[in-house]
Order: sequence, then C-alpha cells, then structure tokens
Amino acid sequence: MLPVVKELIAKRIAPDTVVLVHPLSQPLFGKENIPHQKLEDAIKTMPVSFAKWETYLKVHKVERVFCTTSSPYRDPSNAHLIAAARDAGIPALGIMDHWKGFDRFFSQGRPDFLPDHTCCIDEFCRDKLEDLGAPAHRIHTVGHPYLEKFARKVGKGIFLVRRFTCYWFRNLTLPTRALRESFFT
Repeated sequence: MLPVVKELIAKRIAPDTVVLVHPLSQPLFGKENIPHQKLEDAIKTMPVSFAKWETYLKVHKVERVFCTTSSPYRDPSNAHLIAAARDAGIPALGIMDHWKGFDRFFSQGRPDFLPDHTCCIDEFCRDKLEDLGAPAHRIHTVGHPYLEKFARKVGKGIFLVRRFTCYWFRNLTLPTRALRESFFT
C-alpha cells in the first residue's frame, strides 16, 4: 500500500487524493514523508463504524476508495469502509499483501468486505480468492515490493522475483494501465 500511495502522489496520478491513515500505519507514512491525515483526526472514533464511513463518504463526495484489506476481527475500520463504499456505489480497490486471513472478506458467509477489485501478491492468493468466489477479472496479481526487495538483498532475487511476479515495479504497482487509468483518473 505504501509504495502505491507514494507513487500516486509523486507522479500526481490522483492529485485530489486524501490519504487517511490508520494509527497502525502512521509511523510508516511519517518515515517515508508521505503527506497524510490521521484517521482518528478525520473521523474521531476508532474503530470506524459502517455508519461513520457512510457519512464521511457522502460529506466528502468520495469517488473512489483505495485501501488495505485488514481483518475485521482486530479492527473492522477497513471492512466497514469497503462495505460502505459498496452501498454508496463507490468502487473500491483493495490490497491483500499476505497469504492468510481470507475470511476477512466475509460476514455471515457473504463477501460483504471484498473490494470491487483486489490486488494480491501471487498466484496462490489469486487462486484462493477465485476459489472463494471473487470474480477472476477483478483479481490482479501485483507482487509485493518489500518481499522482492528482501529477496534481492539476500541474493536470491532471481528465484523469488520470478516466484512473486514482478508486476509491481514494471507496471507502477497496478497490473494494467487500463485499470490504473480507469481507477485513479
């Protein structure tokens, strides 16, 4: 998520973007000097409820949502954001940057917290999301920049970069120019 936001700001791909950052991620955004607003300053109540997101999206006339896909069991803020965006007809693009926690997308067996488009790190994640009912054309394998960076540092970069599919760097963090252009412009 962090490299994507950094790139969007640096290249002014989405100049009117407001970057709201959860308390768990604020140190990372601060360390990278990425301009952001603290989520708790914008919405006041943590975790953020579905109703609070619904109000925020409407008042601020949000047109698109780009977010992580955090577990609703620890903090349901992102899950509520995805659900509120769906109810408001606002497209959501989510990043799943690991291999666990696929249940995070479901509430009572329904994919209420599954974004409209999901970027994942490899074919294993892609296959698992498809098995759970996510439409194949809405799953995008984009790699994982930190795993790829680590792989290069330990000298096994060729193997791991191929294994994790280096779309991330070749395509500005999103799998296709069409998706990038349609979602962020």
